[in-house]
Amino acid sequence: MPGLETSIWEALEPSSSGLADSEPAGRCGHVAVASGDGRRLIVIGGYNPEGVLSDAWEFHLERREWDRISVTGGPSPPERTFFRGCAGPPLPSATLPQPQGTEAGEGEEGLFAYVFGGMDAEGNATNAVWCLDVDNRTWHEVYREQEQGLQQHVGASTRTVVPCARSNHAMCRAGGVLAVHGGESSSGSLLGDVWFFHPTSATWKEAGDAPPTSTAAAAAGPSPCPRSSHCLAFAARSTDVSTTTSSSSAGTLVLFGGLGHVDGFEEETMPLNDLWVLHLTAAAVALGPGSDGGGSDGDEGEAVRCVWSSVLLDGVGPSPRSLAAIVTPRQRYGNTGSNNGADLFLFGGYGLVELSSGGMVVDGAEEEEQEEEEGGEIIMAYIDDLWRLSLESGAADADGFAPKEWVNEAGMGFAGESIVEGRNGHTLTWCGEKLVLFGGFVGDGFDAGVHVAEPPSSID
Repeated sequence: MPGLETSIWEALEPSSSGLADSEPAGRCGHVAVASGDGRRLIVIGGYNPEGVLSDAWEFHLERREWDRISVTGGPSPPERTFFRGCAGPPLPSATLPQPQGTEAGEGEEGLFAYVFGGMDAEGNATNAVWCLDVDNRTWHEVYREQEQGLQQHVGASTRTVVPCARSNHAMCRAGGVLAVHGGESSSGSLLGDVWFFHPTSATWKEAGDAPPTSTAAAAAGPSPCPRSSHCLAFAARSTDVSTTTSSSSAGTLVLFGGLGHVDGFEEETMPLNDLWVLHLTAAAVALGPGSDGGGSDGDEGEAVRCVWSSVLLDGVGPSPRSLAAIVTPRQRYGNTGSNNGADLFLFGGYGLVELSSGGMVVDGAEEEEQEEEEGGEIIMAYIDDLWRLSLESGAADADGFAPKEWVNEAGMGFAGESIVEGRNGHTLTWCGEKLVLFGGFVGDGFDAGVHVAEPPSSID
């Protein structure tokens, strides 16, 4: 079984370990983003037994040092839990001071961490968007909380122009926009909508917002069931700018798992392991108001091509789970320099696992050996496995990526076998050439450790 003889994970012990207030407390439900050069990991918020956390920290991987980010001037986001966030494009330069002290290799874009949604101590959800300009140590309220169900008149019809307040949604950067899917509303209802936020214009656009008679609406088929606590990642497709059109593929959103209602269990949510893809055009993820808010492919009345596709892969994949972490670290390029594939990595979560008669978790590597045995006991557990999802690029310019196979890079074993305990509510971030795992709830406490891995890959 992979991951048992030699763990691919390495624990990074901070150089300041043991000193009071020198490193962040253990937590889960936080946000983590990486600097462009891969040297820094930024951690924001979360919660633990002490309550809701509103702090921000910076970990320097080469020096193995934590620095607390002291935000200067202006307001900060209200304390909240169950929010989500990701790195994103710069805010309009007119609203920001000139960066000072940016580390070499960061590039012109700087480092901006966006957070959206979440729930306050009274259980009230929000739809506000905040951005932490890391290098300037400044928070900005990019989109102020708006009335729920805000409507806009478009000709003879109306449409919702603001996503409702929510928590436990999924979020990632997709080109020049921030993509949000699902979650839970303030009333506790599960959501299944898709929204794109354009930071430069501070505007929202709902995916699939097309007239009923349009081609896009007619092509709409099955879509993921409403859910929360799931994973969303974007695999970008590199294209030649000189030949890119609004209908060219910008890449693919990949959705996995979470908590939702399944047949026979309508009264309660169950962990899921279904896999869906949503191919996005260049117009959908273009930065700025010139993209028509992400809503037009270039023809009047036509919406962004946002048609979900369910993916069923041969072989074994991750078990049903929620609050896992996913990241898209690497692209694969052919001889022409164009994408021919990408890899996504998925770690952990809380969900269903099967035990063999000997008490060991059954995974894909052992499936053939287990076929002849009676099915083992199914239990809910904190999971410590690492999976790679291999994606292959379509041949046509308008094609996105298609999932090819799941590969178990680090399998589960007996409790305590791996240096990384099973967990949920953690973050998995790509820093340079390494996966960086931080935090999470491990069943009997909140972890504050930093672990890194250089997983095997199909990329040579």
